[in-house]
Amino acid sequence: MTLTSAIVNGFDITEARTILVDPGTPLEGEIRVIAFNGEGTQAIVPVAATPNWKWVEGTSNREIYTELDPGMVPGSRSYTYRLPAGLTAPSRSGTYYLGVFSGPAASAGQLMSCDGFPASNPPTYYWDLEPPGTPAAPDVANWTSDLWEQAVESDHIGGFLFCEEDECGTGSYGGAAVRVVVLGILELEPVADTFISSSNYTTWVGNKRIAERYANFGTNSGLSVIKGLYGGGDYFSNWRGTLIRFDLSALPEGSEVVEAELFLYHYSVWWQLISIHRMNREWTELGASWWQPCEGCETWWSGWSDGNYVRAATDTQWVASINRWFSWDVTGDVRLFVNGAPNDGWFLKSAEKSGSDWTSASFYSKETLQKELVPYLRVHFRIPPPEATLSADPQTIMIGGSSLLTWSTAYAETVTLEPGIGPVAPEGSLAVFPTETTTYILTARGQGGETSSRAEVTVVSPPPTVTLTAIPQSISTGESATLSWSSTYADSAIIDPGIGDVPVNGSMTVSPNETTTYLITVQGPGGSASASATVTVVSQPPSVTFSADPMVILPGQASTLSWTTTYATDCFIDPGIGSVPVNGSIQVYPRNSTTYILTATGPEGTTRAEVRITVIR
Repeated sequence: MTLTSAIVNGFDITEARTILVDPGTPLEGEIRVIAFNGEGTQAIVPVAATPNWKWVEGTSNREIYTELDPGMVPGSRSYTYRLPAGLTAPSRSGTYYLGVFSGPAASAGQLMSCDGFPASNPPTYYWDLEPPGTPAAPDVANWTSDLWEQAVESDHIGGFLFCEEDECGTGSYGGAAVRVVVLGILELEPVADTFISSSNYTTWVGNKRIAERYANFGTNSGLSVIKGLYGGGDYFSNWRGTLIRFDLSALPEGSEVVEAELFLYHYSVWWQLISIHRMNREWTELGASWWQPCEGCETWWSGWSDGNYVRAATDTQWVASINRWFSWDVTGDVRLFVNGAPNDGWFLKSAEKSGSDWTSASFYSKETLQKELVPYLRVHFRIPPPEATLSADPQTIMIGGSSLLTWSTAYAETVTLEPGIGPVAPEGSLAVFPTETTTYILTARGQGGETSSRAEVTVVSPPPTVTLTAIPQSISTGESATLSWSSTYADSAIIDPGIGDVPVNGSMTVSPNETTTYLITVQGPGGSASASATVTVVSQPPSVTFSADPMVILPGQASTLSWTTTYATDCFIDPGIGSVPVNGSIQVYPRNSTTYILTATGPEGTTRAEVRITVIR
C-alpha cells in the first residue's frame, strides 16, 4: 500500500508523515492511498482505516474503524480515508497513529480485529481485550508502536499476531500510516528571579542606603529593565537588567523540546525593545547584584560587557503596552539546557543601541501577591516512543537447557516480558527453561506509546541414546540369553532379527540356534540411534544313546530300537532303515542276527552308535 496524500488540519504531511498538535485538538482531513491486491480472485481483501485511540469514552475498537472496501478487486485501486467526524487528539501526550490497511481476511472486522471465527454465523471477533484461553490477537488499534511504525516507514506490516479460527500465527498486511504527535505542555514558574542595576544611585536596603550596583532585589515583587545613560558604542551606565531561571527537571526523560516561550507580565506605562540572553554564569536569587553573583562570591561586575551572558540575543521583543503579557522565544536555549548545557537561566536587558532612557519596563516577579501574574515558562515537548531491545543467548537449546534473556528499555514507565513472566525492571536479564520453541515478547509502555521486541528460543530434542546388552554373551545350542536395553529421548524401538517392536526400555529372553547379532533401533524427536549385542552359540559334537529291546528274539519276533541325541541335526540308521528323527524309536523284525548302526550328524561332526539284535534259531 502506498501513501499518496495526507492532509490533516490543513497541513500537508505527506512527506513528513507527522503532525504536531496540542492535547484535545480537533482533527480533520483525509488520507489517500493506493492499495494493491495481488491475491487474485481466490481471496477476500478488505480495506479499512482506523486511529489507534478512542476519542469518545466507552467506545470500542469495533466502533472506531472505517470500512473502505469489503473486498477489493485484483490489481491496484485508490482509496480516500476521511477522518471521522468529531475526532480529537488524545488528552495525554505521546505518539499516536492514523492508518489504512488491507490484507486477506473474511471481512473488514476480521482485518481490524486480527482474529475471529469467520466460519460461524454470525462471525465472532474479539475486540479491545483478548480473553485468556481464546485464540485472540490484539486489534490493529491496539498494536504497539513498532508495528505502526512499519506502516509509517514502509508499505506493509509484518510480524504481528493473527488468529484464524483456533489457529494463531504471524500476520502480514499492506498498510500506510501517519503519526499524530500530541505534545506535552509544561508551564513552569521560576525558581529564581531578580533584577540588577549598574547604577551608583542609592537605594534603601534594610535601614541603610547603598548604591544599587551592590544591592540585591531578590525579594522585590517586580522585575525591571532600564536602558540607562548612553555613553557611546554599546556602553550604557545606570542600566537595569532582569535575571530569571527555571528548573527543567519536570520534563520527562528523553523529551524533545518543540517550543519554549518565556512570559512576563508588563505593568508599567513605559516601552522599549528588550532582548533576552542565555546566562553563562551561576547566580542566586537572594545574592545576585551587579557587583557579584551571590553573597561572598567572586565579583562579576566586569563581565557585563563580556562573558556574563551570551552577547547574541536569543530573542528580542517590543514591550509597548501596559498590563499585558509579553513573551520571548527561548526554544533553542531550553534545548541546550535539556541536552546538558549549564542552566543558568536568562538575562533580559534593553536592546536599544543609542539614546538615554531612565524609564523602567516593569514586570511582576514570582514574589508578587498576584499569583496569576507570576512569570512562567511554557514548554511544548514531544515524548519519544519507548525503546526496547530483547535478545536470547543461546538462541537454540536442548530440552532441559536454559537460555539467558537480556533486555534494555528507554523512556518506559512499565515493562513486561511474556509469556509467563510478567512485569520486569527496565533492564535486566533472566534465565528461562522453555520446554518447547517459544517467542518471548518484551513490551515497554510509556507516555510516548508502546514498543515491543521479540526473541525466539528454539528448543530441540537431543538425539536419542540406546544401549543393548546380552547376558550371557555365549551359550551352548539350546540354551538362553537375556537381552536388556535402555534408551533416552526415544519414542519407539525395534529389535532385529525376528523380534520387532519393543518398549523403549526393557528385557527379554532369546534362544538362538546359532550365533546371532541383535540390533536395536530407537526413534525420537531428535533423530534415531542404534546399538547391537551378539549372542554366541557354541556347538559340540553330537552325543548318542542307542538301544534295542529285547536284544534277543526268535525268528518273526520284533525288537524296538530307541535313540536320543544332542547337538545333532540329522540321524541315519543302517542297515535298511535310513533317515530318522534325531530322537525316536522304531520296531524292527530281523530274520538273522543283525547289528544296527545309528549315525548322528551335527555342526561339530558325526557320532556313531551300534546295537546288536540276536535271532535264535
